[in-house]
Amino acid sequence: MANEDKKDFNAMLHDSKDMPKFQIITDVKSIEKYGGDRMYFAPPIDYDKVMRLVPFGKLLTIGTIRDYFAKKNGADFTEPITAGIFVSIVAWASYQRTDNQRPYWRTLKTNGELNPKYPGGIESQKEILEKEGHTIIQKGRTNRGLQKGNYNMEIISYEMRKFLVIEPYNFLNDYKQVREKSKDIFLLVSGEEIIGSIACYGNEIDDLIVNKEFQNRGYGKQLLLWGMNHIRQTSNEPILLHVAKWNDKAFMLYKKVGFVLTNTVRVR
Repeated sequence: MANEDKKDFNAMLHDSKDMPKFQIITDVKSIEKYGGDRMYFAPPIDYDKVMRLVPFGKLLTIGTIRDYFAKKNGADFTEPITAGIFVSIVAWASYQRTDNQRPYWRTLKTNGELNPKYPGGIESQKEILEKEGHTIIQKGRTNRGLQKGNYNMEIISYEMRKFLVIEPYNFLNDYKQVREKSKDIFLLVSGEEIIGSIACYGNEIDDLIVNKEFQNRGYGKQLLLWGMNHIRQTSNEPILLHVAKWNDKAFMLYKKVGFVLTNTVRVR
């Protein structure tokens, strides 16, 4: 995009442009390419709603978002050009705000490459993702992408995986990850049903997850308290965890059990 400093991207974000809408295409090559003729257009704000959900340490691609919208809305595919434009609008709208920002840098291009249309371009996105623990590889003279295995279907959120009928809805990427992390991941079960899970790495709590069917019943707090007690048995160091600013529900839970905010990191 050009002249970004002269545009009101938050106004653009909330301009639906008569979307959502469908269009039936007739071009034979396009129908073959996308597997059907029913094309879906999602409004900019819908991309914002998805991109805001990508947590620390995880990534998403524009292609995955498009697949999600198509599956959810009964289309054969989501229009790709507006998808790329609207993802950039989400990024710039977040950049222009002083609060309620989105982790837009965690959404990659369809093929897993960094997005030069984001604020600060490729270099800024690269710097942020490397700070979050990702490895950037050079794929050509200009293209840079994430190391294979660090993105794609592994990191789709529970709801997106459910809509796409990809099971299991939450999973580790390969057996090596399972072997490496199994000793640190603990499940809360009832009979044969998994209620939730929590991961404890050293003195850090991560990936506290509650099955959607069991949410709002206190299981999140139960898992959190168990994890804290587990860490206390092996470490006297302060217990750490990370939470996104927009996740008010989780933030309030952590405060109730005694956590205090010690540091705020603003990533732009």
